[in-house]
Amino acid sequence: MTGCFSPCRLPADVRSAVYAVGAQTPRGWDFLLSKYRLHSFHLEKNNIEFALSLSDRQDELRWLMDQGLRGDIIRTQDLPHIIVYVAKNPSGYHLAWEFLKENWEKIVEKFELGSRSVAGIVTGVTSRYSTRSHLAQVKEFFGSLEEKSAQLRCVQQAVETIEDNIEWMDRNFEEVKAWLQNNHLYRVKSTGVVSVSTGTVCEHKGAMSVRPLCRQTEPRGRV
Repeated sequence: MTGCFSPCRLPADVRSAVYAVGAQTPRGWDFLLSKYRLHSFHLEKNNIEFALSLSDRQDELRWLMDQGLRGDIIRTQDLPHIIVYVAKNPSGYHLAWEFLKENWEKIVEKFELGSRSVAGIVTGVTSRYSTRSHLAQVKEFFGSLEEKSAQLRCVQQAVETIEDNIEWMDRNFEEVKAWLQNNHLYRVKSTGVVSVSTGTVCEHKGAMSVRPLCRQTEPRGRV
C-alpha cells in the first residue's frame, strides 16, 4: 500500500480481502488506520476494523480494544464486535478474554447489563474455548461477580458452548490431527506452532486454528 492508494477505487467484492492482506504488515496496518480516521462511511469503517483485527501483532490488537473503550478514534458502539473479531484471531483470543475481565465494569456501564452488546461480547469471546481449563476460568470469573452478572443468560450459554466444544474435542481431535498428519498438512514443531502449506495452525491447549503466515515484528507504541 502506498500513499497514492485509494480504497474506494477497489471493487467492493475484493476490497475486504485487500484490506485483510494489507493489515498483515505494520506499514499496511498504519495506512488502513489512517484511512479509517478519514472515512465517514459506516460500512467501510466496519470493513477496515475487521481487517485491523486480523493483525498478528498483539500490541495493535490491544490498542484497537483500548481505543474502542475510550471512543476517541475507534467508535465506542463498535467495541463489541471489535472484541469478538480479536477473540477469533489466534493471536488475540487470550487478549480479548483478559480485556473482558479487566474492563467488565466499564463495559457494562457503557452497554448495560443484559444488553445484546454485552451478551454478544460474552458469547463471542468464549465461543471457541474448548478445554476444561477455559471452562474453569470462565466459571471462576463470572462466579466472582455480583449475582446479576453471574446469572446472565449469556454466561450460561457461554458455559454450555464450552462444554459442547470440550465434548467435540474429546471425540474428534486426535482423529482430525491424524488425518492432517497423514495428508502432510500438519507438522508439529517444538514451539507448539504447526506448519500448513498455506499458513500455520496454532494449537491453543487443545484447540486448532488456521491463520496466514505473517512477518513478526517487535511491539511498538502508537499515538
